[in-house]
Amino acid sequence: MNGPEKIVGKKIFLYILVLLVLVVISRIISAEKIFYDANTIGVALATKSFSLEDTRPHLPGYYLHVQTIKLIDTVIDDLHSTMMFVTIFYFSAGVILSFLIFARYMELKNAFLTMLLVIFNPLVWYQTVTPEVYAFDLFFASLAFLIGNRGKSIYFLPLLFAIATGFRQTSGILLLPLYIYYWYKFYKSDSWQLKYFIASHLIAAIVFLLWFIPFTNSAGGILEYFNLYKTNSPLPRISLQQHLFQFSSYLFYILVPLMILFIIFFVNQSRKRTVHLHVRNDYPFVQLMLWFVFPFLVFTFFTYHKGYFLLIIIPLYFLAGILLNQSAVNKLTVSIVIFLEIIFFVFYPCQSVSLESMYTPNKRKSNIVKVWIDRTFNSYLMAKLRIEKQEENLEYLFKAVRSESSIPGNNNIFLDPTINLYARAMQYKFPGKNFVTMDQLNKNHFVLYNGLDITVKDGFD
Repeated sequence: MNGPEKIVGKKIFLYILVLLVLVVISRIISAEKIFYDANTIGVALATKSFSLEDTRPHLPGYYLHVQTIKLIDTVIDDLHSTMMFVTIFYFSAGVILSFLIFARYMELKNAFLTMLLVIFNPLVWYQTVTPEVYAFDLFFASLAFLIGNRGKSIYFLPLLFAIATGFRQTSGILLLPLYIYYWYKFYKSDSWQLKYFIASHLIAAIVFLLWFIPFTNSAGGILEYFNLYKTNSPLPRISLQQHLFQFSSYLFYILVPLMILFIIFFVNQSRKRTVHLHVRNDYPFVQLMLWFVFPFLVFTFFTYHKGYFLLIIIPLYFLAGILLNQSAVNKLTVSIVIFLEIIFFVFYPCQSVSLESMYTPNKRKSNIVKVWIDRTFNSYLMAKLRIEKQEENLEYLFKAVRSESSIPGNNNIFLDPTINLYARAMQYKFPGKNFVTMDQLNKNHFVLYNGLDITVKDGFD
């Protein structure tokens, strides 16, 4: 191996081809078949009528993501299929770029196995078989890393951030420490030229404004856009303690495969009565830390939702690649962990979360450990059977609504608060009906879903 500047041989294309085949097959056979999640439905409805005020989509807006879906759907002509195609495309591109990162610093076999750990991680798998936007983060972050390490190509980095923030506004902000580092490092090199630095940022600013102006104008202007965060903030109205409790469930799915590898490493080392890992000096630890630490702190103490980890999973799983590359764990061990990831995602059963776990702490009788287990392995379960369970529940509700629809003039349907998460899916399926449910975080508010709109009311006449 010749270090990070090694010439990648023809074998890398075979590895990439195998990875793409595995990604496409695994995602297609386990993909969500009907809309369930309120946020993804909001994105779908945004292609029909973009309105941030009515959470089509939810803030911060995903303007270019919506426009991309809208464009591709002119060919596919099925919004759910289009959004699944876009998700798998984002993820496939991200996998290729992430593998190239691993391949710069590892033997190809080790890079391949490390990439499989990421592909089949239950959280990653789940968030890339539902029509979410999070797969874009993997693509964007990996491309930023590669451009930042490719000499004068860094002049394209501002343009990348200008475009990427149109897809995922928060991701560009979270990677700013890494962005600044790349420019600082390039500034100290002999290739730095001020005129190109200024020109690249001017071009990026123009491109940024080309989408940002119509985007904010859709909300009535830039001030009106930021004022929406007072009423339509995507941040959950929960305490830090509640947030950490929820965040720990997602963290579980990301960390367990790594923990298994590190436990095996320490057990093996303890038998030798020493714990020492000879780490090469060409691993990009500074870049990996800047990529990982700031977003992780935000996720931990501020906000985390569903698939945010795709933004920072590569620097985290780089640690597994180091263990492999330094022969601290063997390939068989990693292969077994990958196999266990697959078994868990495909076969772990999903049960309905108990009502006890949905109660506030002062009302429930179960201890906090039981509630955490119930939520982690039911509410937040990262497995294929959870998707199937949700689709089964939706089909049952669809059947019930069709039955009610046989009664003339019966257009108002009240959804029990325990199934309020299905409200937007019902709205999308039956745009001619009025669905009413209760806001679980504010019991004094009722939410009316009608056509494309959502209205919050204090009560109904």
